[in-house]
Amino acid sequence: MSLKTKVTLFMTILLVMSVGFVTAILCYQAYSTWEQYAFRLLVEKNRGTALSLEAWLSTRPALREAASVPVTGESDAPGEAGLQEKLMTIARQFDDELAQDMGDQVEPVIAAAPPQQLLLDTVGDVLYAGDVLSRQPLPPAALLHAIAGNGTGQGWVDWAGKSYKVFYQNLSADGWIFATLVPEELFLAHQRDMIAQSAAIAAVTLLISLMGSSLLLQRYSRPLAALTVVAEQVGAGNRQVSFPVCREREFRTLSVCLENMRNGFLHMFKESQAQTEEMHSLYQQVLASEKALHVQYEELRRKEAALRISEKRFKLAIEASQNALWELDLASGQFLVSPSHSKVFQMPEVSCSRQLRELVLAEDRARCDQAWQEYLSGITPDFSCEFRLKDGENGYLWVLSRARTVETDEFGVPRRVVGAIADISELKRRSEEERYQMTHDHLTGLYNRQGFLEAFQALTQDGLISGYLAVIDVDDFKLINDVQGYQAGDEVLKAFARQLKALQTGQPVAGRMSGDVFLLFLPEVNETGARNYLQRLTSCLLETPLGTMVVHASGGLVAYSGYGQDILALLQKADLAAHAAKKQGKQRFLLYEPAMQAETECRVRLKNGLRKALQKQEMYLVYQPVYRIADGHIRLASFEALARWHSDTLGLVSPAEFIPVAEESGFIIPLGEWAIREACRFIATAIRDTGRAVTVFVNISMRQLLGNGFVDKVCGILNEQDIPAGCLGMEITESVLATDFNACVGVLEQLKALGIKISLDDFGTGYSSLTYLRHLPIDVLKLDKSFIDVLGESEGGKGEVLAAGIIQIAQQMGYQVVAEGVERLEQLRSLIGRGCDYYQGFYLSKPLPVLEALELLPESVVKREADFFTTGSAIKVE
Repeated sequence: MSLKTKVTLFMTILLVMSVGFVTAILCYQAYSTWEQYAFRLLVEKNRGTALSLEAWLSTRPALREAASVPVTGESDAPGEAGLQEKLMTIARQFDDELAQDMGDQVEPVIAAAPPQQLLLDTVGDVLYAGDVLSRQPLPPAALLHAIAGNGTGQGWVDWAGKSYKVFYQNLSADGWIFATLVPEELFLAHQRDMIAQSAAIAAVTLLISLMGSSLLLQRYSRPLAALTVVAEQVGAGNRQVSFPVCREREFRTLSVCLENMRNGFLHMFKESQAQTEEMHSLYQQVLASEKALHVQYEELRRKEAALRISEKRFKLAIEASQNALWELDLASGQFLVSPSHSKVFQMPEVSCSRQLRELVLAEDRARCDQAWQEYLSGITPDFSCEFRLKDGENGYLWVLSRARTVETDEFGVPRRVVGAIADISELKRRSEEERYQMTHDHLTGLYNRQGFLEAFQALTQDGLISGYLAVIDVDDFKLINDVQGYQAGDEVLKAFARQLKALQTGQPVAGRMSGDVFLLFLPEVNETGARNYLQRLTSCLLETPLGTMVVHASGGLVAYSGYGQDILALLQKADLAAHAAKKQGKQRFLLYEPAMQAETECRVRLKNGLRKALQKQEMYLVYQPVYRIADGHIRLASFEALARWHSDTLGLVSPAEFIPVAEESGFIIPLGEWAIREACRFIATAIRDTGRAVTVFVNISMRQLLGNGFVDKVCGILNEQDIPAGCLGMEITESVLATDFNACVGVLEQLKALGIKISLDDFGTGYSSLTYLRHLPIDVLKLDKSFIDVLGESEGGKGEVLAAGIIQIAQQMGYQVVAEGVERLEQLRSLIGRGCDYYQGFYLSKPLPVLEALELLPESVVKREADFFTTGSAIKVE
């Protein structure tokens, strides 16, 4: 229940009680006043009427005498009638006056039950009365009892079922009593009216009171309600509302007080909130500080534990290490060394820095003094220097001394320095060994490429030295490795390196760049001196553990003017000169010329052109016939496919120029695959157009032969052109002996298993070996042109003997022998006389284009006279 409801209920109950109490008092007072008024009025009226009657009777004595008989109301005596009439007149007058005095509201009551006037004697008998009494006689005893001994002039009597108020007055004449009987209804009616009026007044008063209280409650409770609502909102936490300002002074004062209290509480709340936030922040800071302190404490404990362990380790390390700790007081020069120095160095006791300096090797003192001065002047933050320190009587140790300032004066100048001396002799030795290994060749002991470049730069850094730079290559070194083994090759390299050292005069720099390539710089010599020096290397007699060997060398040299020339550019030029010496037949040294650079540039142009030659269809094949001559007949046996290149920028390029470039650049692999495909296409065309299956040999590079999937590619091309494998032949050179021989033999056996014929080209030069020959799965052996060139010059010459021997051995081993490069009739006659099987050369036919080669196929057999080979006529096959 709200405060407003409680106040309203309380005020309502209080108002109702007040109105009821006032109404009750008013009713009681009205009733008492009326009753007193009525009694007094009736007493006075009765006494006045009695006095009037007494005065009337005094004028009529006869009536007193005649009135000896009680009045019955039915007598006709004139006296009685006169008295009766008088009494009735008095009664009517009494009623009228009573109604007038008591009000109109009693008229109905008087009319219904009018007062009765009686004239009694002393014994209570009624002498005169109205009509009512005559009909219902009133007992005298009751009247006497009502008026007896009363003395108040009034009393009560019950009569005919009603209650009457008796008002009496003693008359002086004859002791009569004049009485008036007033019905009780007369008093009750007026009392009811008074009560009704009082109730109406009370109701009106209550209504007015309720309305007034309601207005008062609204007037005073509305501000209270508004204040209560705001107070509830404030209590609920709403700090934005304000207490309303009321018009009433008390409420306005209360509102202002509450607003001030709210503002005070709000201010206190904000301060409290700020303090709470501050306290929370402080709490968080304290909590963070506590955590940080805890972490720091744990870290401190960990560091203390680690420090203890570190101290133990440091103590053990100092005891077990090869370091000597020292301390130097710069002001006094006092020098202190830890006792462990005796375990490290066998040096005498020192007490000052000067004595320590005297123990340093004289060659290193300047370097130590410079490092010490740089440290003291602040150029370097710490002192660090490597030097040699006297150890014992005659020995010296490499040591590393490091120091740091631990105390300075007021100007920041070092006052006390603490350092350590460590024995780095072993480290120095290892470093020198590593440096040696990095800059020297482990096999020969000469400089390697890096070491040679560093030594050259160190020698020529002042730019005052000139000389000649040479690149030296051992001739046919790969053949030595392949024939005699890698161990023999290593021994040759070591012996050749010793030869370089033995021939050195002055301050030459020698090194091994890679493999069998050596580098040599001859300072302060002229061209003639350089050539004479290198000429002794063209043919060397070397002593090796495997025996005495003759080794040849070739190379190139370039002049160094001493004006800061690029060593790498010089090496490139010397290498170009060495390459040119190889091409000119080896065993020679050539001086670099600009034309060699032009040749290199030409090779670069060839290499770049080869990359697009196949795309531009600049490559094509020509076919040179191979004939069989027997019994005076010449027969077409096969063709050799030869590649030709007609460049749109370089023109017609010789195979002798672009084939080596293709080998070097790796273009030989796609070029060889293209050649096989074109040759197979020619075979397919020949079979389709002439019906004859012709054999075509294609030259194969060793890089192509050992390439991935070579056999599968050949099978694919054969299936693509749908030709027999026996129509295709592969020509390899003796370079197969300089490569992975076993791998080459494996691939050749796979090709031969397919039915492809294998031919060994240029036999008799380079790496010729009958031991290797018997392991090669070949069908045809082609004599090199160098054997053919010497035939016919002198009968019974060594060339003819050698050629005849090779032909006989090859035929006995089951090989077909082809003499290539036949260019004269004398050569052809000599070969026929030696029993050669097949012939190829310009004397018989030049390489033919496709159409001309196809024209030879229908007449594959041409008959000639027996003396054809003796008349000197040339065989012409067009």
